[in-house]
This record gives sequence, C-alpha cells and structure tokens, in this order.
Amino acid sequence: EISLAKKIEVTRKRFRRNLLRSFFALEATVKVLERVHSGELPFDRTIKVSLTERLTKEQVQARMPHNLPLLQHLMAKQRRDFATLISSKSTAEEQAAARTRYVRTRDKMLVLVEELSLRTRRVQPLIRQLEETSQRMDQLKRELAELRAANAPAEKLASVRHELRV
Repeated sequence: EISLAKKIEVTRKRFRRNLLRSFFALEATVKVLERVHSGELPFDRTIKVSLTERLTKEQVQARMPHNLPLLQHLMAKQRRDFATLISSKSTAEEQAAARTRYVRTRDKMLVLVEELSLRTRRVQPLIRQLEETSQRMDQLKRELAELRAANAPAEKLASVRHELRV
C-alpha cells in the first residue's frame, strides 16, 4: 500500500507540474491561490497539507504573502518575453534570449506554486479548458486559411488573426 501511495503521489505531482507548464493553467492557478489567500475560497478544500510531507497549514499560509507577489511579477516578465518571442521585429538573438528567460522563469514559477500545495482536483478542470482553447485555435487557423484562399478583405483577416493571438 505504501509503495502504491507513493507512486500515486509522484504521478499527481508530475501531472500538476506538466499541466502548469502552460501559462494559461499557471495563471488560473495563481488566481485560485490569491482567492484562498484573500479568504474567498476555503483553505482546507483548496490546499493540501500533509503531515507525512511535513507541510502544515501555517507553513503554506506563511508562504502566500511572499510567493503570490513574486508570482505576479514573474507572470508579467513572462508576458514580456512571450511578446518578444512572437514579435516579427525581434532578432533571432533576442528571441533566443527571451526563450531562455521564459523557460527559467516558468521553472521558478512552478516551484513557487508547488510550495503552496494546491490540490490536484483544483487543476484538473484546466485540462478541459486547454482542450477547448486548442480546438478554438485550430478552428481559427482553418478559418484564416479559408479566408486567405477566398481573398477575403483585410479587415476580416485581421479580425480572425487578432482573436487567434488573444
């Protein structure tokens, strides 16, 4: 039983970490954690504390005032780096540097979020939202290709491109 319980916990951690590699999921998770910190969401139903992992409610609560502002700062940094990555005006060197910073920042954010011990069931619904977003993006790409093939007006192309980028 102990061996299986450990495997389950390792798998949960791996699942959370991989899901949170998505900026969308990470941002949604930070919003949930902020709501817990402000008292809008119940702590015990949202945050996992574990005596076996030596993590108490008090420890997590003490981390929140430090981790959450740092997470906000790092998220703003990630947005800037992502803008550099997708900008056609950025040089290859600028994009490479932004990519390196982006990955390092994301890794720091993952550690900070993991320290706050969000329950896995709080991140599971994000998979469905990511799938829906992906499907919408695929649909917009098809629509854009069809509009280009039909020589659609520039305004229509710009509108679809804008929705795809947002």
